[in-house]
Amino acid sequence: MTGGVDQPTDAITPTGDGAQAAVFDANLDTLPAANLWLSARCAALNIVAKTAFALELCLEEIFVNVVIHGGAGHVRLSLERDQDSAVLRIADDGRAFDTVAAPAQRVKDPLDTNAIGGLGIGLVKQFARALHYSREKDMNCLTLEIALIAP
Repeated sequence: MTGGVDQPTDAITPTGDGAQAAVFDANLDTLPAANLWLSARCAALNIVAKTAFALELCLEEIFVNVVIHGGAGHVRLSLERDQDSAVLRIADDGRAFDTVAAPAQRVKDPLDTNAIGGLGIGLVKQFARALHYSREKDMNCLTLEIALIAP
């Protein structure tokens, strides 16, 4: 393994229309490598910094939840782009968890009065134009569609 990315033949593979996918060990030590991969994909797809930032925040929230709560061994990422949106797909082999159906906590002032948990899911739901979850072959499959922000 190099840089937190698994290196079997399916570690970085084309997904059909020029998008690529990467598979990472599901642990917090590999999150920086996942972020670097996402940043490189955003650059390759000419996704502006504001949209890339939203994608990174969403990736970090989901990745950390998968590691801490999901018990996953691996996380597979892919990123595609169309005319007006970026589509991030996150799949993991952890316990079933439907992010779409999960309640999102609202942020309250002062921050220390907020209940623990749920704030990150709310952040993901706020950034995503569309959010879809499915469970396929013992994998959680989450698709986030985020509007491209003008530069």
